Amino acid sequence: MDIDAPLPLLGGLSPAQFMRRHWEKKPLLVRQAWPGIRPPVTRAQAFALASSDDVESRLVVRSGGGWQVKHGPLPRRALPPVAQPEWTLLVQGQLGEATRSLSTVVDLAIETVQPSLASTALHQLAATARILGEYDQSQALNERSVALNREVMGTASTLASLWPRIASALLSLNSGKVDEAEGRLQRVLTSLGDGSNFSNYRNSANIGMGLVALARGDLDRGEALIVDALDDPANLYPYMRVQAWLGLARIARLRKDDARADKLLRTALHFAGYRSLLEEYIETVLEIARQQPSGAPVNRLIDDLIDYIRPIHFTAAIARLEAARLLSSPPQPQPTAA
Repeated sequence: MDIDAPLPLLGGLSPAQFMRRHWEKKPLLVRQAWPGIRPPVTRAQAFALASSDDVESRLVVRSGGGWQVKHGPLPRRALPPVAQPEWTLLVQGQLGEATRSLSTVVDLAIETVQPSLASTALHQLAATARILGEYDQSQALNERSVALNREVMGTASTLASLWPRIASALLSLNSGKVDEAEGRLQRVLTSLGDGSNFSNYRNSANIGMGLVALARGDLDRGEALIVDALDDPANLYPYMRVQAWLGLARIARLRKDDARADKLLRTALHFAGYRSLLEEYIETVLEIARQQPSGAPVNRLIDDLIDYIRPIHFTAAIARLEAARLLSSPPQPQPTAA
Protein backbone atom coordinates (compact mmCIF):
# COMPACT_ATOMS: atom_id res chain seq x y z
CA MET A 1 0.00 0.00 0.00
CA ASP A 2 1.31 3.44 -0.98
CA ILE A 3 0.71 5.67 2.07
CA ASP A 4 1.06 8.77 -0.14
CA ALA A 5 -1.67 7.72 -2.60
CA PRO A 6 -5.11 9.38 -2.17
CA LEU A 7 -7.97 7.09 -1.12
CA PRO A 8 -11.73 7.58 -1.61
CA LEU A 9 -12.21 6.09 1.87
CA LEU A 10 -10.36 9.12 3.28
CA GLY A 11 -12.12 11.69 1.14
CA GLY A 12 -9.27 11.96 -1.33
CA LEU A 13 -6.55 12.24 1.30
CA SER A 14 -3.60 9.88 1.40
CA PRO A 15 -3.05 7.81 4.57
CA ALA A 16 0.00 9.96 5.36
CA GLN A 17 -2.04 13.18 5.02
CA PHE A 18 -4.85 11.76 7.13
CA MET A 19 -2.50 10.72 9.94
CA ARG A 20 -0.74 14.08 9.85
CA ARG A 21 -3.81 16.33 9.69
CA HIS A 22 -6.65 14.46 11.37
CA TRP A 23 -5.69 11.39 13.45
CA GLU A 24 -6.48 12.30 17.09
CA LYS A 25 -6.46 16.00 16.08
CA LYS A 26 -9.73 16.87 14.36
CA PRO A 27 -12.62 14.93 12.81
CA LEU A 28 -12.94 14.19 9.11
CA LEU A 29 -16.41 13.63 7.66
CA VAL A 30 -16.43 11.57 4.45
CA ARG A 31 -19.92 11.02 3.12
CA GLN A 32 -20.54 7.64 1.49
CA ALA A 33 -16.96 6.57 2.10
CA TRP A 34 -18.30 3.02 1.81
CA PRO A 35 -21.04 3.26 -0.83
CA GLY A 36 -24.13 1.27 -0.03
CA ILE A 37 -23.47 1.00 3.72
CA ARG A 38 -26.63 1.59 5.72
CA PRO A 39 -26.75 2.95 9.28
CA PRO A 40 -27.10 0.18 11.88
CA VAL A 41 -30.09 1.99 13.43
CA THR A 42 -32.69 4.39 12.10
CA ARG A 43 -33.08 7.93 13.43
CA ALA A 44 -36.17 6.88 15.37
CA GLN A 45 -34.29 3.94 16.91
CA ALA A 46 -31.42 6.23 17.96
CA PHE A 47 -33.93 8.58 19.62
CA ALA A 48 -35.49 5.63 21.42
CA LEU A 49 -32.11 4.38 22.63
CA ALA A 50 -31.29 7.85 23.97
CA SER A 51 -34.31 7.65 26.27
CA SER A 52 -33.18 4.34 27.80
CA ASP A 53 -31.48 3.99 31.19
CA ASP A 54 -29.37 1.16 29.75
CA VAL A 55 -27.60 3.38 27.21
CA GLU A 56 -25.15 6.24 27.60
CA SER A 57 -26.39 9.27 25.63
CA ARG A 58 -25.36 12.90 25.28
CA LEU A 59 -27.00 15.89 23.56
CA VAL A 60 -24.86 18.83 22.41
CA VAL A 61 -26.71 21.99 21.36
CA ARG A 62 -25.40 25.30 20.07
CA SER A 63 -26.33 28.06 22.50
CA GLY A 64 -25.28 31.63 21.78
CA GLY A 65 -21.56 31.65 21.26
CA GLY A 66 -20.96 28.28 22.89
CA TRP A 67 -22.31 24.78 23.35
CA GLN A 68 -24.47 23.16 26.02
CA VAL A 69 -24.28 19.50 26.97
CA LYS A 70 -27.08 17.39 28.44
CA HIS A 71 -26.56 13.81 29.53
CA GLY A 72 -29.18 11.10 29.17
CA PRO A 73 -31.52 9.45 29.51
CA LEU A 74 -33.11 11.89 27.05
CA PRO A 75 -36.81 11.49 26.24
CA ARG A 76 -37.88 12.55 22.75
CA ARG A 77 -39.39 15.78 24.05
CA ALA A 78 -35.93 16.78 25.34
CA LEU A 79 -34.46 16.68 21.82
CA PRO A 80 -34.63 19.67 19.44
CA PRO A 81 -36.71 19.48 16.24
CA VAL A 82 -34.98 17.50 13.50
CA ALA A 83 -34.97 20.56 11.21
CA GLN A 84 -33.19 22.71 13.81
CA PRO A 85 -29.48 23.11 12.94
CA GLU A 86 -26.45 22.90 15.21
CA TRP A 87 -27.17 20.00 17.52
CA THR A 88 -25.98 16.44 17.73
CA LEU A 89 -26.98 13.34 19.67
CA LEU A 90 -24.47 10.71 20.74
CA VAL A 91 -25.68 7.25 21.72
CA GLN A 92 -23.17 4.70 23.01
CA GLY A 93 -22.63 2.05 25.63
CA GLN A 94 -24.37 -0.80 23.82
CA LEU A 95 -21.38 -3.07 24.21
CA GLY A 96 -23.35 -6.26 23.73
CA GLU A 97 -24.68 -5.11 20.38
CA ALA A 98 -21.25 -3.75 19.44
CA THR A 99 -19.70 -7.13 20.15
CA ARG A 100 -22.23 -8.93 17.97
CA SER A 101 -21.78 -6.45 15.12
CA LEU A 102 -18.00 -6.58 15.24
CA SER A 103 -18.03 -10.39 15.36
CA THR A 104 -20.13 -10.36 12.21
CA VAL A 105 -17.65 -8.00 10.55
CA VAL A 106 -14.79 -10.36 11.42
CA ASP A 107 -16.60 -13.37 9.93
CA LEU A 108 -17.56 -11.54 6.73
CA ALA A 109 -14.09 -10.04 6.28
CA ILE A 110 -12.46 -13.45 6.64
CA GLU A 111 -14.94 -15.02 4.21
CA THR A 112 -14.24 -12.29 1.64
CA VAL A 113 -10.45 -12.41 2.21
CA GLN A 114 -10.09 -8.95 3.75
CA PRO A 115 -7.59 -9.64 6.56
CA SER A 116 -6.88 -5.95 7.27
CA LEU A 117 -10.58 -5.27 7.92
CA ALA A 118 -10.89 -8.42 10.04
CA SER A 119 -7.81 -7.38 12.02
CA THR A 120 -9.25 -3.93 12.74
CA ALA A 121 -12.55 -5.41 13.91
CA LEU A 122 -10.72 -7.91 16.13
CA HIS A 123 -8.83 -5.10 17.80
CA GLN A 124 -12.10 -3.25 18.45
CA LEU A 125 -13.49 -6.45 19.95
CA ALA A 126 -10.39 -6.59 22.15
CA ALA A 127 -11.03 -3.03 23.33
CA THR A 128 -14.64 -3.93 24.12
CA ALA A 129 -13.52 -6.98 26.10
CA ARG A 130 -11.02 -4.84 28.02
CA ILE A 131 -13.72 -2.32 28.94
CA LEU A 132 -15.87 -5.19 30.21
CA GLY A 133 -12.98 -6.47 32.32
CA GLU A 134 -12.41 -9.60 30.22
CA TYR A 135 -8.64 -9.14 30.09
CA ASP A 136 -7.66 -12.65 28.94
CA GLN A 137 -10.19 -12.44 26.12
CA SER A 138 -8.90 -8.99 25.18
CA GLN A 139 -5.35 -10.30 25.02
CA ALA A 140 -6.38 -13.24 22.85
CA LEU A 141 -8.29 -10.99 20.41
CA ASN A 142 -5.32 -8.65 20.10
CA GLU A 143 -3.12 -11.64 19.33
CA ARG A 144 -5.51 -12.74 16.58
CA SER A 145 -5.46 -9.23 15.16
CA VAL A 146 -1.65 -9.19 15.05
CA ALA A 147 -1.55 -12.69 13.53
CA LEU A 148 -3.90 -11.67 10.71
CA ASN A 149 -1.74 -8.68 9.87
CA ARG A 150 1.31 -10.94 9.62
CA GLU A 151 -0.41 -12.63 6.67
CA VAL A 152 -0.40 -9.37 4.68
CA MET A 153 2.90 -7.86 3.62
CA GLY A 154 3.35 -4.12 3.45
CA THR A 155 3.32 -0.89 5.41
CA ALA A 156 -0.43 -0.83 5.97
CA SER A 157 -0.52 -4.21 7.69
CA THR A 158 2.49 -3.32 9.83
CA LEU A 159 0.84 -0.11 10.99
CA ALA A 160 -2.46 -1.88 11.64
CA SER A 161 -0.71 -4.28 14.02
CA LEU A 162 0.96 -1.58 16.13
CA TRP A 163 -1.91 -0.55 18.37
CA PRO A 164 -2.96 -4.17 19.11
CA ARG A 165 0.67 -4.77 20.10
CA ILE A 166 0.70 -1.71 22.38
CA ALA A 167 -2.64 -2.69 23.93
CA SER A 168 -1.36 -6.23 24.53
CA ALA A 169 1.76 -4.82 26.18
CA LEU A 170 -0.32 -2.76 28.61
CA LEU A 171 -2.41 -5.80 29.48
CA SER A 172 0.78 -7.78 30.11
CA LEU A 173 2.14 -4.99 32.31
CA ASN A 174 -1.08 -4.79 34.34
CA SER A 175 -0.86 -8.52 35.00
CA GLY A 176 2.72 -8.23 36.23
CA LYS A 177 4.44 -9.60 33.10
CA VAL A 178 6.97 -6.80 32.82
CA ASP A 179 9.46 -8.56 30.51
CA GLU A 180 6.67 -9.59 28.15
CA ALA A 181 5.33 -6.04 28.06
CA GLU A 182 8.76 -4.61 27.32
CA GLY A 183 9.31 -7.08 24.49
CA ARG A 184 6.02 -6.17 22.83
CA LEU A 185 6.71 -2.44 23.09
CA GLN A 186 10.26 -2.82 21.80
CA ARG A 187 8.94 -4.63 18.71
CA VAL A 188 6.63 -1.67 18.07
CA LEU A 189 9.51 0.79 18.32
CA THR A 190 11.68 -1.39 16.09
CA SER A 191 8.92 -1.50 13.45
CA LEU A 192 8.71 2.30 13.48
CA GLY A 193 12.46 2.78 13.00
CA ASP A 194 14.11 6.14 13.46
CA GLY A 195 11.77 8.24 11.30
CA SER A 196 9.41 10.94 12.53
CA ASN A 197 6.24 9.54 10.96
CA PHE A 198 3.43 8.01 13.01
CA SER A 199 4.45 9.78 16.20
CA ASN A 200 1.19 8.72 17.87
CA TYR A 201 2.34 5.10 17.90
CA ARG A 202 5.88 6.03 18.93
CA ASN A 203 4.68 8.23 21.79
CA SER A 204 2.27 5.53 22.99
CA ALA A 205 5.02 2.90 22.96
CA ASN A 206 7.38 5.23 24.83
CA ILE A 207 4.75 5.86 27.50
CA GLY A 208 4.43 2.11 27.81
CA MET A 209 8.22 1.80 28.17
CA GLY A 210 8.07 4.51 30.82
CA LEU A 211 5.50 2.49 32.73
CA VAL A 212 7.75 -0.56 32.39
CA ALA A 213 10.63 1.45 33.88
CA LEU A 214 8.32 2.55 36.72
CA ALA A 215 7.37 -1.07 37.40
CA ARG A 216 11.08 -1.86 37.74
CA GLY A 217 11.68 1.03 40.11
CA ASP A 218 13.64 3.18 37.64
CA LEU A 219 11.73 6.39 38.35
CA ASP A 220 14.09 8.72 36.49
CA ARG A 221 13.93 6.77 33.23
CA GLY A 222 10.18 6.26 33.56
CA GLU A 223 9.57 9.96 34.09
CA ALA A 224 11.85 10.98 31.20
CA LEU A 225 10.11 8.69 28.71
CA ILE A 226 6.61 9.70 29.77
CA VAL A 227 7.31 13.45 29.91
CA ASP A 228 8.95 13.37 26.46
CA ALA A 229 5.84 11.74 24.96
CA LEU A 230 3.50 14.16 26.73
CA ASP A 231 5.41 17.05 25.16
CA ASP A 232 3.82 16.04 21.84
CA PRO A 233 0.09 16.10 22.78
CA ALA A 234 -1.08 16.47 19.17
CA ASN A 235 0.25 12.97 18.47
CA LEU A 236 -1.05 11.09 21.47
CA TYR A 237 -4.05 8.86 21.99
CA PRO A 238 -6.36 10.12 24.78
CA TYR A 239 -6.15 6.72 26.49
CA MET A 240 -2.36 6.89 26.57
CA ARG A 241 -2.40 10.49 27.74
CA VAL A 242 -4.39 9.44 30.80
CA GLN A 243 -2.08 6.47 31.40
CA ALA A 244 0.87 8.88 31.24
CA TRP A 245 -0.62 11.21 33.85
CA LEU A 246 -1.44 8.30 36.14
CA GLY A 247 2.11 6.97 35.78
CA LEU A 248 3.61 10.36 36.58
CA ALA A 249 1.29 10.63 39.59
CA ARG A 250 2.65 7.32 40.91
CA ILE A 251 6.21 8.54 40.41
CA ALA A 252 5.46 11.80 42.22
CA ARG A 253 3.82 9.92 45.10
CA LEU A 254 6.83 7.62 45.45
CA ARG A 255 9.04 10.71 45.63
CA LYS A 256 6.80 12.15 48.38
CA ASP A 257 5.76 15.02 46.08
CA ASP A 258 2.11 14.79 47.08
CA ALA A 259 1.14 18.18 45.64
CA ARG A 260 2.29 17.19 42.15
CA ALA A 261 0.72 13.75 42.41
CA ASP A 262 -2.61 15.28 43.42
CA LYS A 263 -2.46 17.78 40.55
CA LEU A 264 -1.77 15.04 38.01
CA LEU A 265 -4.68 12.95 39.30
CA ARG A 266 -7.01 15.95 39.06
CA THR A 267 -5.80 16.61 35.51
CA ALA A 268 -6.50 13.03 34.45
CA LEU A 269 -9.93 13.02 36.12
CA HIS A 270 -10.96 16.32 34.52
CA PHE A 271 -9.70 15.28 31.08
CA ALA A 272 -11.47 11.92 31.14
CA GLY A 273 -14.70 13.41 32.49
CA TYR A 274 -14.76 16.38 30.10
CA ARG A 275 -14.22 14.12 27.09
CA SER A 276 -16.62 11.40 28.31
CA LEU A 277 -13.85 8.79 28.31
CA LEU A 278 -15.55 6.27 30.57
CA GLU A 279 -12.82 3.63 30.71
CA GLU A 280 -10.18 6.27 31.42
CA TYR A 281 -12.39 7.86 34.08
CA ILE A 282 -12.83 4.51 35.81
CA GLU A 283 -9.06 3.88 35.75
CA THR A 284 -8.41 7.34 37.21
CA VAL A 285 -10.91 6.89 40.05
CA LEU A 286 -9.31 3.53 40.87
CA GLU A 287 -5.87 5.16 40.91
CA ILE A 288 -7.17 7.89 43.22
CA ALA A 289 -8.52 5.17 45.51
CA ARG A 290 -5.11 3.47 45.51
CA GLN A 291 -3.17 6.67 46.25
CA GLN A 292 -5.68 8.15 48.74
CA PRO A 293 -4.83 11.86 48.25
CA SER A 294 -5.40 13.90 51.39
CA GLY A 295 -8.89 15.39 51.43
CA ALA A 296 -10.02 13.67 48.23
CA PRO A 297 -13.70 12.55 48.33
CA VAL A 298 -12.72 9.03 47.32
CA ASN A 299 -15.86 7.20 48.43
CA ARG A 300 -18.12 9.80 46.84
CA LEU A 301 -16.25 9.51 43.54
CA ILE A 302 -16.60 5.74 43.68
CA ASP A 303 -20.30 5.77 44.63
CA ASP A 304 -21.22 8.34 41.96
CA LEU A 305 -19.36 6.35 39.31
CA ILE A 306 -20.99 3.07 40.32
CA ASP A 307 -24.42 4.71 40.12
CA TYR A 308 -23.55 5.97 36.63
CA ILE A 309 -22.29 2.69 35.17
CA ARG A 310 -24.63 0.24 36.89
CA PRO A 311 -27.40 0.67 34.26
CA ILE A 312 -24.98 -0.20 31.45
CA HIS A 313 -23.91 -3.41 33.20
CA PHE A 314 -20.17 -2.80 33.66
CA THR A 315 -20.10 -5.68 36.13
CA ALA A 316 -16.31 -6.12 36.32
CA ALA A 317 -15.69 -2.38 36.74
CA ILE A 318 -18.33 -2.19 39.48
CA ALA A 319 -16.66 -5.08 41.31
CA ARG A 320 -13.27 -3.33 41.12
CA LEU A 321 -14.76 -0.07 42.35
CA GLU A 322 -16.57 -1.74 45.24
CA ALA A 323 -13.34 -3.48 46.26
CA ALA A 324 -11.52 -0.13 46.13
CA ARG A 325 -14.23 1.44 48.30
CA LEU A 326 -13.79 -1.25 50.94
CA LEU A 327 -10.04 -0.65 51.03
CA SER A 328 -10.44 3.12 51.22
CA SER A 329 -13.07 3.12 53.97
CA PRO A 330 -11.70 3.55 57.51
CA PRO A 331 -12.12 0.50 59.72
CA GLN A 332 -15.21 0.56 61.90
CA PRO A 333 -14.60 0.55 65.67
CA GLN A 334 -15.32 -2.76 67.28
CA PRO A 335 -17.82 -2.84 70.16
CA THR A 336 -16.24 -3.43 73.53
CA ALA A 337 -17.61 -5.66 76.18
CA ALA A 338 -19.46 -3.94 79.03
